[in-house]
Amino acid sequence: MADAEPATDELAADVQVAEEPAAPEPTETDLPKPNRRRPQPRKKPVASNTPAENTDLAPADANTPAADPVDPTAAEQDSTTQENVPAAIVAPVADNSTPEITPAANSGAPAVPSPASTAPKVNYAANLAAPHLVVVAYPKNHAAFKDILTKMMAYNAKYNLVDKLAVDSTGFNGTTNFLIIKEFDAGKKAVSYATKQKAPQSPLSKIRGIEFTTFAITSENLLVLMKEGKLEDYLTFYKNSYF
Repeated sequence: MADAEPATDELAADVQVAEEPAAPEPTETDLPKPNRRRPQPRKKPVASNTPAENTDLAPADANTPAADPVDPTAAEQDSTTQENVPAAIVAPVADNSTPEITPAANSGAPAVPSPASTAPKVNYAANLAAPHLVVVAYPKNHAAFKDILTKMMAYNAKYNLVDKLAVDSTGFNGTTNFLIIKEFDAGKKAVSYATKQKAPQSPLSKIRGIEFTTFAITSENLLVLMKEGKLEDYLTFYKNSYF
């Protein structure tokens, strides 16, 4: 029986532990207070020389519309852009020089070409001492010039037999034929013959109301005229060189 007592003591110890009263519940005063931040006093505006800062800190006026809030990110981008842009573009130098203005641009009128640009290109050589021909340029297939070759041969036989002139004809272009009288020993004599064709003795003087022309020319210049096909250019040269 003496051996059973220690077991009784251990049971009693267990009972005492089980009957130990629970800890009292904490009261409201024992609870930790929430972390409440006290309102910070508004900082007084600091005086600055920057116009943008003074505008932000100035008191609002009832009659002045509120300014748009400044985006610090956009301001940072602007400063970065200004740093990367060359100084010549960020702050261009004022050019006070006066640009040159041409008279045509100032007045709005088209530029007048110089006489050199309007004058026909001269491809002919003036050599009045060389042998010459006389050419009659007349409308192709016109009835008034049907027998002109025969009539001019009869005229030469009567008034210029000593010169032993020959008469020939050739086409110049689709609308004009050339009657060629050859050959005179110099340009002055050929010009005189061409002028006499206005006299009543010439068969050409009988033709009225039809446009044709008579002129003197060297064989070399006739080849150039036939090649270029510009009768007006040669007639301009003829008037300037022979009269």
